[in-house]
Amino acid sequence: MNAIRLAVKQSLRESLTGRPLQQALALFERYLAYRQSLAGWRPAAGADLADRLTRVADARRQYFSAAEIEGLFGEEDAYDRFTAQRLRLLAAPGLSAAEKAARLQALEASLPEALRAARQAPLKPQRLAEAEAALRKSGGGEQEIYALRSQMAGQAAADRLGQLDKEEERWRQRIDAYLAQRRQLQADAAIGDANRRQALAALEAASFNPQERLRLGAYLP
Repeated sequence: MNAIRLAVKQSLRESLTGRPLQQALALFERYLAYRQSLAGWRPAAGADLADRLTRVADARRQYFSAAEIEGLFGEEDAYDRFTAQRLRLLAAPGLSAAEKAARLQALEASLPEALRAARQAPLKPQRLAEAEAALRKSGGGEQEIYALRSQMAGQAAADRLGQLDKEEERWRQRIDAYLAQRRQLQADAAIGDANRRQALAALEAASFNPQERLRLGAYLP
């Protein structure tokens, strides 16, 4: 911890001078004191998230001004409040599933744009995959798939995914060719077992590099 403290202070001294430096150093010391004040605290049994957030907020007010709290913890606080409200909505006994869904959607929309984007980011690949599967099932071609990807993930991502599709198709073609030759060797009654094993090993070595052979097992019958 001392090494980190010294490193932070050195970094501040390299980028600031005069009064801004002194203010930054003082703020850093107050931040450390704030973190230390919470180090030994344990929430009471049965305390919910809202109770814990209240305790943290009280501690922050002891060490920072309102402007400093907003600057240091603004986004974190917004997300914590969102989480607490979401949990209360999910546990609300008097709401139907449809009412909960509508209120959760409104709560999600109330988040700052950056937090909304951060929450949506992990879901984008799944949603895109689901949309692609539905489009392919309905007969959508590669142009339609590209347009869908561009709309949902951007043109650069659509280009990368298209390139991955081509690479996967080439890999599939190599696998199919390898498996066809492998079946021929296995079915050739004129080859003894020892020679067959050698021929299969030679075929595998000639068809794939060592890294590719690590993936090969997943495609073998």
